Amino acid sequence: QPFSDSIKELVSSDQPILSMAAKHFFEKRHGKRFRPTIVQLMAKAVAASKPEQQLLQQQGTSDHANVDILADEQNESFEKTGGVAGWQWSGASTIELEGGIVTAENHKGSEVWRRQAQLGQIVEMIHVASLIHDDVLDEADTRRGGEAVHKLYSNKVAVLAGDYLLARASVLLARLENTAVVQIMATALESLVAGEIMQLKSAPESLLEMESYLRKSYYKTASLICYACRSTALLGGHAYDSTVATACEEFGFHLGLAYQIQDDILDFTAAASVLGKP
Repeated sequence: QPFSDSIKELVSSDQPILSMAAKHFFEKRHGKRFRPTIVQLMAKAVAASKPEQQLLQQQGTSDHANVDILADEQNESFEKTGGVAGWQWSGASTIELEGGIVTAENHKGSEVWRRQAQLGQIVEMIHVASLIHDDVLDEADTRRGGEAVHKLYSNKVAVLAGDYLLARASVLLARLENTAVVQIMATALESLVAGEIMQLKSAPESLLEMESYLRKSYYKTASLICYACRSTALLGGHAYDSTVATACEEFGFHLGLAYQIQDDILDFTAAASVLGKP
């Protein structure tokens, strides 16, 4: 499994115990790799769709004027919001391929493809870090069919291992060289924490309300998936506010919620030996 092997290298540390704890899930090759798989499939999907800016430019001279006006408005707003803060006006990565766009033909093996694959690894690292921290908070004994990290080592080592994974994910995120993607994924991380706090602090009866349950499910599961899907589109050359990027996030939102609902149903209907968790 190339994914497991490559991600193990990315999370290696000079500290043996920390390195072993951080690589625990990847070494055992447990888990479904659901999130990186979605990122890769989304990358293939957006490669088959031309960015809207290029489509407008192909419609003729009159539309060129509209494109120029749009660009001027975006640049003006970008300057008003102050450089990096105006990333939402575009956010698309610069595509260094022939013709300046990603296609189904030139996508695989390209630099764009590599960055999107790395985004999948980053998403899995963030997810695993959240699982390690969750297990400490929940005092869970097992995870993915094996012992939880804090049971193998200690609570302190588990917390540090989760922190280390988040730190490595942040470094790799910066290497994607897309400020918009960094901010989007940082927002996803913020949502994960908000979901955990909501679960810990909410009154037990409120957690039984459908609205609260769906909000918590969005924070803890769907947010990471939907933001990863939008980020995949941006790395593929699509602007933040484009139809494609928005559709990617909406798809991730609904898929993430459906995934969590199904997972919760299995907690009641499937045996622990099958699920790999109590």
